[in-house]
Amino acid sequence: MGLVYSSGDSSKLMSAMSSNLSTAKSTVSDLRSGSQRLTAAVDGRTLSGAAYNAGKGLFSELILPTISRVTTSMDGIQNDLVKYTGANAAISSEGFLDEDKLNMQMQLLKASKACSSSFSKCGWKFSGRESSTRIERYVKACAKSVESYGK
Repeated sequence: MGLVYSSGDSSKLMSAMSSNLSTAKSTVSDLRSGSQRLTAAVDGRTLSGAAYNAGKGLFSELILPTISRVTTSMDGIQNDLVKYTGANAAISSEGFLDEDKLNMQMQLLKASKACSSSFSKCGWKFSGRESSTRIERYVKACAKSVESYGK
């Protein structure tokens, strides 16, 4: 089964992705802000002690770098969405595309072209009293050839 494109589904996908990215960016921003405030609070006066220092190390060495990697990933997704939106603009007027059906149409066009080309190349053979019968047989053979492309 090949790919199927629907401009309506594509529009819904872009809208959902944009909304989800916006929500994710807001959430990650809040996580970053809270984590930075927490690590800043462990300064020896506001919060102090071995457990607080261990927590500060966890946030500084693991959580904040992880948040940075998530932010980078989201930026990559945003860039991909921009590319997809551009590509979608080029084909959205088609409405609906089915790869299997398009491939079948291409095969039929190629077979038809080959048959037509072949017919024009040997058209000189069709002259005289038998010409209409020979042309009819040739056209039927071409039709069978075109039908076999679809199977």
